[in-house]
Amino acid sequence: MIEHVHKHITSELQQNTKTDIIFIISAIALNLIILAVNSGFANNTKNPESSLLIMFLFVALLILINLVVIFGLLKGKQTRTKLLNGLIKMSRIKT
Repeated sequence: MIEHVHKHITSELQQNTKTDIIFIISAIALNLIILAVNSGFANNTKNPESSLLIMFLFVALLILINLVVIFGLLKGKQTRTKLLNGLIKMSRIKT
C-alpha cells in the first residue's frame, strides 16, 4: 500500500513540475508577444495618442498575466512542499 501511495505522490510531483514549466513558457511567450506589439505601436507616428493608450492597456494586461503566473507558481511550490513532506514522512515510517 505504501508503495502505491509513493508512486502516486511521485507522479503528482512530476505533474506539478510540468505545470510549472508550462506556466513559465507561456509567460515568457506572452511577454515577448506584448513586447513586439508595443514596439510596433511605438513606431506608429500617425496617431500617437491612441497608440499610447493601447500600449498602456497591453502593459496592464502584461502585469495581470505575470501576477497570475506568479500566483500559480507559488501555489505549485506549496503543493510540491506538501508532497515532499509526505514522502519524507513515508520514508521515516518505512524504515
